[in-house]
Amino acid sequence: MSTMHATAPRTASTSRVRAPKPATGRLWFAQAVLAFAYVGAGAPKLGADPHLVAKFADLGISAAGMHTIGVLEIAGAAGLLIPRLVGAAAAALVALMVGAVTLTVVHVGGVDAIGPAGFLGVAAVVAWGRRDRTVRLAADLARAGRRPPTLIGQARHG
Repeated sequence: MSTMHATAPRTASTSRVRAPKPATGRLWFAQAVLAFAYVGAGAPKLGADPHLVAKFADLGISAAGMHTIGVLEIAGAAGLLIPRLVGAAAAALVALMVGAVTLTVVHVGGVDAIGPAGFLGVAAVVAWGRRDRTVRLAADLARAGRRPPTLIGQARHG
């Protein structure tokens, strides 16, 4: 003979608050450090420092391109600190840093790509760790009728 126990449904007052997972704390730390580093990297690009203009010219990038990269880095840094946007911001910074690493290796050399590759690695870890937020953001945008851009070949017809 089995005994059944009735349990009260969980409510906000009876549910337990779980402590954040250690990985979440480490991701927030990485996001904060990365945001600080991207502001530090992006701000000088907006100031049109002649030394930076010359370095970007060596890579085939105009002063306007350098300013654009600086704006993208600072916008990405801000996005890293906004919980709803963190995954998408990190993914965008990954894309930006793939370009930075590629241009640096092609035009300057592999050793000089160590810095951008480090930024790329940390941004990739954050993007992967926050991928659930990116999926939720895309789903929310789709529900709202504002579809995010699709990859070539994945566009819906009809």
